[in-house]
Amino acid sequence: MRTAGMLPADITSEEKFRSGVAGPKDSEVANRWNAFLPNLAAVPPNLGQKFAQVVHTDGVAISVMFIRPKPAGPPAELPCMGKQEGAVNPLAHLHADWLGCDPGKTNMATVAHEERYPSGAVKSVWQRSLTAGHYYRQSGITEQAKVSKVWMAGIKPQQDELSQVTNYTASLQRYQEYVATMLATWPAMWAELSKRRWSNARFRLYGGKQRTVAKFWAETVKGARARCNSAATGRPLALAYGAAGFSGSGSIGSKDVPVKQMLKEACKQFPGRVVLVHEFRTSRVSSARTNVVEGQAESF
Repeated sequence: MRTAGMLPADITSEEKFRSGVAGPKDSEVANRWNAFLPNLAAVPPNLGQKFAQVVHTDGVAISVMFIRPKPAGPPAELPCMGKQEGAVNPLAHLHADWLGCDPGKTNMATVAHEERYPSGAVKSVWQRSLTAGHYYRQSGITEQAKVSKVWMAGIKPQQDELSQVTNYTASLQRYQEYVATMLATWPAMWAELSKRRWSNARFRLYGGKQRTVAKFWAETVKGARARCNSAATGRPLALAYGAAGFSGSGSIGSKDVPVKQMLKEACKQFPGRVVLVHEFRTSRVSSARTNVVEGQAESF
């Protein structure tokens, strides 16, 4: 992307920038700019958002820059409970009601809380899960994939032509064929992909993904508070988050999931009360013994 430069001082809002686009309102230039600019009426307002008077473009896509207050993020390094058996919880001094979270790709998060008898035996287990399938449906990804196929149906012939050529070649003739195909299909591809509905869809999906993750953790906290009777006991809720090292990228048999976003949102809902723990503490499989741990699970 190239910076189009700082805009004049009197262009203090995105509306003024939109209305100040060069050329008549119905010209090709103005229509292309308007196709790229997001429909802010379809985007939830951000508190304190301010137009930054900076626009980035490469002639194909545009990025309109805004400034808004950024909430404090989680600490660079979360406290971690040691791998060895009998390790000490660094947040034990909080005297909190602890929830355990096992992250994954099929089940993005499985959160559980154990209620025990005075003897230490497990009385009941409360559990909530967010699956990748539920995340895709609730955020709108699944529905948008169907809609996108309908939108792209009109340019399927152009897509079929492009699938027959490639620019990854050492042959000059094949590269020239690629260039010729690109030039021939570009008008139809541009006419479809520059429509406003594509930029609006990207904004909707971004918001849908953020809301789905935030809603899961908010409902988890609400349910856990009711179960633990936090209002009466005054004990805070804390989270033991599985320190699983895996990539959220999609692969054969698994979907792309927001691993970092899940942890980031958990830190927002449990500020200062998240500790990373190793997997055997939630799965009851000891990495030292390579077998299921007998007896009662270790408490946090």
